[in-house]
Amino acid sequence: PELGVLSILGALEAATGVPASLGCTDPAASNYDSSATVSDGKCEPVAYGCTDSLAENYDETAEIEDQTCQLIHYGCLLTNALNYDQSANVNEPALCDMPIVGCMDSSADNYVARAQAPGVCRFKGCLDSTSPAYDSTADLPSTCTAELTGCTQSGAFNYVPSANTDDGSCAFLGCIHSVMLNFDSNANFNDDSCIYPFPACTDPVADNFVPSANVDDGTCAYPGCMFPDGFINYDSTATVNRGCIPVIRGCEDTAAGTYNSLVNTPDDSYCIFVGCLVPEALNYDSSATVSCFNAECCIPAIFGCMDVNACNYNSVATTGNQAPMPDGGLCDYRSCAGCTDPRANNYESLARIDDDSCDLEGVGSSIGSSIGSSIDGSGPAIPSPSLPPSPPLPPPPPVEISPPPSPPNPPSPPGAFIEVTWELGIALAEFDSTKRLNMRNGIANFLNERASTDAFTASFVQIDDESIEEFETDARRGRRRLAAAIRVTTRIFVPNSVTVDIRSIIRNASLADLTAALGIDVLSVAVADAGDDDDDSGGDSGGGGGGGGGGGG
Repeated sequence: PELGVLSILGALEAATGVPASLGCTDPAASNYDSSATVSDGKCEPVAYGCTDSLAENYDETAEIEDQTCQLIHYGCLLTNALNYDQSANVNEPALCDMPIVGCMDSSADNYVARAQAPGVCRFKGCLDSTSPAYDSTADLPSTCTAELTGCTQSGAFNYVPSANTDDGSCAFLGCIHSVMLNFDSNANFNDDSCIYPFPACTDPVADNFVPSANVDDGTCAYPGCMFPDGFINYDSTATVNRGCIPVIRGCEDTAAGTYNSLVNTPDDSYCIFVGCLVPEALNYDSSATVSCFNAECCIPAIFGCMDVNACNYNSVATTGNQAPMPDGGLCDYRSCAGCTDPRANNYESLARIDDDSCDLEGVGSSIGSSIGSSIDGSGPAIPSPSLPPSPPLPPPPPVEISPPPSPPNPPSPPGAFIEVTWELGIALAEFDSTKRLNMRNGIANFLNERASTDAFTASFVQIDDESIEEFETDARRGRRRLAAAIRVTTRIFVPNSVTVDIRSIIRNASLADLTAALGIDVLSVAVADAGDDDDDSGGDSGGGGGGGGGGGG
């Protein structure tokens, strides 16, 4: 036969000029061969059936779904059960609530008041027809001395105290379903008391506590700060990160020029005390660590006599004493001393200090003789003449004051304050007044922790401006998130001896590092070049320490 088929194929090829091949040519068959030109009679029909492995009628040999799948539905299929479920297709005996079977005839000796399905009623009595106690309604043999059957177990629901023969009808009520929380293995009749399990978090101190839950499923979440570095309230027991308070290092001395009221981790190395460091100046401050940056801040000391009554009083003196010369004092009380009484024979018009040397000889006797003649009666009474008022003291002579030598110029400032401006793109939904404050503190700490020396401090940080823009945050999913572009000006004191490239520190930081340090989701960061800052007087390195500006943005 195969030779005959081959001959036929050869004949077809010769007649049509097209190569011929055997195979299943029925497109509906499971083994259809699109390259076959001659049917080999071996086409196999497609197997239809349910291809859902979860269905009750799943057919593993089926190749094409025929929409006949029947999903498994567990339920009670016992027709005598109280909760018979005709829609179920898989019987689950544990779910069946079986009725309490018992005698429902109240006149029977084994009557069960709570019976839900009729059972056999028993009537005890004497079955001996010859006995006077014969009972024609009795169906259980009993002594003719009144035998009574029933449940004789006192713990049973249908216990019959008067029974003297147990009939096996004792009913013990309880939850008979093993999957329930209050399953009772001793019960043989369900009393509808079953408690369904409700798994959830049952710890009242957890963030997701569910009061109605009765089974702890291990999902309790405990909020707290989960970052051990850079935050003061790290909680090792936390499972949900929340409420991290960044470490704010700085100076808490209110007298310092770098005092920061937001500091929660004091560090004296951040304190800078600005004052006059010229020892010869009147306002020299030995506690200052940084000199004021202009010569006018130091008040030069001008020595001189500061007593207005002294001969050499100096009205512009700023320091001195009132002790007399030459006993270690600066004041001259002798060169302008003399008699200041104009009536005296030795009155000195230029004297400013009376030295009790006035000569009043002859002045007093002339006045006395005139007064005496009027007293002895030789002439009219002459009133005593009053002394003329003393003339005002002449102005003090001008004092030539030689200005003291100028104090030496204050030392050059030991450093400089520089400003670096950068922009942060942050998620707007996360930005509020609290995050704004934490971000400012986080920036200062971020820069300080990455500086090359402890002498570096970034105590002055302010957020100047904010504008709202939209940033493409996830191009793959095509979602956009409203974000804020925050312009931050960082004012930093850099000592002369320190070399630090502020811009490179910022540019080299990853967004993850900035997010952790600032406590807010940072989407982007850009740093202005030195020439673009509003005030970049100090360059980007310490005043005398050298170092160039940062690299590209």
